[in-house]
Amino acid sequence: MSRRANPFIVGNSVGNTPAFVGREDMFARVDLLLGSPTEVGILLFGQRRIGKSSLLHQLHSRLPAMGPWRPIYFDLHGRATMTAAQLLGDLAEVIARTAKFPAFTGREASIGEFRGWLREGLRSLPDGHRVVFLFDEFDVLSAPDGERRSHELYSVLTDILQGEAGGRLAAVYAAGRTMNDLDSAVRPLLRGVPVIHVSTLSRLEFDQLLDLGERDGSLVWGDGARDVLWDLTCGHPLLTQLLGSRAWQAVQRSHNPVVSAAMVHELVPGALKESHGMLSWLWDGITPACRVVAAAIAEHKSRAVTVDEMATVLRDSGVRIIISQLSAAPQLLREWDLLEETDGKYSFKVELLRLWVRKCQPFSAVRECLDELVPRANDFFRRASEMWQGAGDLDPKRVAAIAALLESIFNDPRMNPNHVGAALLLANVYVHQGRRDDAIHLLASLYPTQPIAIGPRYVQLLLQSVEKPTAPQTEDERLAIYEKILEAAPRTHEAVVGRAAILRERGQRHLAAGQLREARDCFVRAGDAEQVLQLDAELERRQLEQLLADAQELEHAGRPAEALARLMGAPPPLAERPECVALRERLTRRQAAEDTLETAVVALHNQDRETAIERLCQVLQLDPGHPRATRELAGLLRPPERRRLRDRWAPYFVFFTLWVATLGAIPLIIRSSYPPPVANQVATDDKCEKPVIPGWMFAQQAEVPPSPADPTPVVANPPEEAPAPAASGAAPDKPPTPTKRVRRSRPEAPSKSALAQCERGNAWSCYGIGLLYLESTPSTAIYYLEKPCDRRNIADACCRLAELYAEEGPLHDSLAMKTYRDKAHANGMPTCLADAPPAPAEPSPIGPKAPETTQTPEPTPEQK
Repeated sequence: MSRRANPFIVGNSVGNTPAFVGREDMFARVDLLLGSPTEVGILLFGQRRIGKSSLLHQLHSRLPAMGPWRPIYFDLHGRATMTAAQLLGDLAEVIARTAKFPAFTGREASIGEFRGWLREGLRSLPDGHRVVFLFDEFDVLSAPDGERRSHELYSVLTDILQGEAGGRLAAVYAAGRTMNDLDSAVRPLLRGVPVIHVSTLSRLEFDQLLDLGERDGSLVWGDGARDVLWDLTCGHPLLTQLLGSRAWQAVQRSHNPVVSAAMVHELVPGALKESHGMLSWLWDGITPACRVVAAAIAEHKSRAVTVDEMATVLRDSGVRIIISQLSAAPQLLREWDLLEETDGKYSFKVELLRLWVRKCQPFSAVRECLDELVPRANDFFRRASEMWQGAGDLDPKRVAAIAALLESIFNDPRMNPNHVGAALLLANVYVHQGRRDDAIHLLASLYPTQPIAIGPRYVQLLLQSVEKPTAPQTEDERLAIYEKILEAAPRTHEAVVGRAAILRERGQRHLAAGQLREARDCFVRAGDAEQVLQLDAELERRQLEQLLADAQELEHAGRPAEALARLMGAPPPLAERPECVALRERLTRRQAAEDTLETAVVALHNQDRETAIERLCQVLQLDPGHPRATRELAGLLRPPERRRLRDRWAPYFVFFTLWVATLGAIPLIIRSSYPPPVANQVATDDKCEKPVIPGWMFAQQAEVPPSPADPTPVVANPPEEAPAPAASGAAPDKPPTPTKRVRRSRPEAPSKSALAQCERGNAWSCYGIGLLYLESTPSTAIYYLEKPCDRRNIADACCRLAELYAEEGPLHDSLAMKTYRDKAHANGMPTCLADAPPAPAEPSPIGPKAPETTQTPEPTPEQK
């Protein structure tokens, strides 16, 4: 690979060199304007290091070939402090040497001598020829040091260009400031002058610049390398030349001509370091307000921000109040081509410049610019500082005058409320006056936005206020002061110790009062790890006890699902304790048993005996001794021989039923003759001695249609014979002996309406359904008869239950029999079938046997 000179030039003007590319549109505009005799000036405006000097040098070399122009390049950089005579003398020397004018005698020229000499030189020019001044860095004459001396030069140039030259003289001015930023004395000279904005290179010109490295094959831009370079520089001439130069040097060292996209990224840190001096000159050329805004935007997490977000960024970066200079700074930076606006959002036009500002000019480094935003406020601060020197010897009146001067900076809206130096000086004045609280309040208002500058003095005054208070302080007040100190300086030893002592004392008081959680919070804040561990253990123990107590209470209340949910929702440390695990397992089994029992009940209602038995066995496996499952399963497992025995006696019961129906017709006729209110009262009464509703009324009539051969009985129970009344005052010889109630076959399934009424809590509907199942399914009859007995104290239902539990077999339960028998007596039933001695054994199914007859005594008057 052949070696040649670096084609990219960094730091120097590239005008009149092969490294200059593009700008053809600007040359065309300059040529057009110079061709018009009425146009005597052109202003080239652009930020520093954007290529204005290179453009002027290129014009100096190209203008003679473009037309009858005689360019005179004159650099004003470093001449801001020169007098007008010195400037005119230097200018005359350059004109004489370049435009072939007669030599000008003397180092300095008076205004009259220069004007006469220039007039004579212009008259000697051929017709149509023009002298073109190329003033580089023209805006340096508006600097504060050269302001007084430049006014005279402006007036001389204005008179010559607009009157005396007669169209034979023109000027091209290169400036890095807008018209509004230039001195007011120069405005007459530039009034009506066309402005050409010198900005970054276009993408085509950018590619032409990068092509310089590929002309001899010593450098090849790989895939994506140009795009990465464009994203970083956006066509900025200086930065593009800089990265191109470093890329060329890198490939020369590696002997690999290909520049990859990753290599371009690796070149960025070195490029930022190398461009620091050149970009610092650009940074120094912008106003303090623009530096503050640019630094704040560069540190923002997003590359583009709106005006409102920019205000937030400034406040977060340390600006307490957004004054007019800061509000106008984004627009000014956009005019200087440092920022660009897209859809109402501002962002750096050149990403590499943003990275440089973020690294080399962070907001903490430009904070002092806030003090320079308002010159008048800064002048007040300087005056107050001069008066404050030797404050120990100042009299109170002078100290008060200093305080008033500084307070005007913060109270006057035209001043600068962000002036940190004034705030610190005013705080010292307040302390001198014995107003330490006012000093703390002032610094506290500025600390959130200026922590670095305000923090040390702010912390010092807070420590003094708690160590040497001017008034008695409560514990809360001292704790609040320590909190502020630690917020500003977390490692302040005095604040750490004092705060911990207060919190420990407060924690001990809470501990003595039994307030464990409040005590734990205090010890946590105090950093007492040992006390925190002890309190955590005690709190966990109490929490476990409360959790177990709540779950057991819900379990005893018959709400295992809620108890299980309470345990499942416990925190992991508690849920993993053995006590919780054991209780959770027990509740899980019980809940599973209840769910399985529900399926068994549904199977019973659907007459699915096999499924019901299977489900009830599963319930007993999960919860041995479950009372309802035991009763239901016992009823289902009753020996079938007894049922067949009853079926053999069915004909006898049919004749007996017909006889009972005949006797029961009379009460029914009487009942039907009652008015409706009286009938309703009789039907809803809970006493067994009142007429009861027969179970067949709740059967599905559609399933058992009536027929003449199958008469329907109308009386559920035959009337009982009452004993003869005893003589007055004499006790009966023995209690009446009840007779066994006659049972009959009933339809197997209740009506849907009866089931619905029972489920909604109608005790009489449940009673009727229980009568239906009394013979066919005793266990189901028990289920339905328990509800009217327990809910409405229906005495006959209790009697039926006592009878079922008194029978020998799986359902036999002497304790339940006694409980329901006593309940029937307590609700008005004088005698109950369970009171009678056990009936004789049923006949054996083997061999014929005479049918039994039941003697039924006549009812007593009360029963009638």
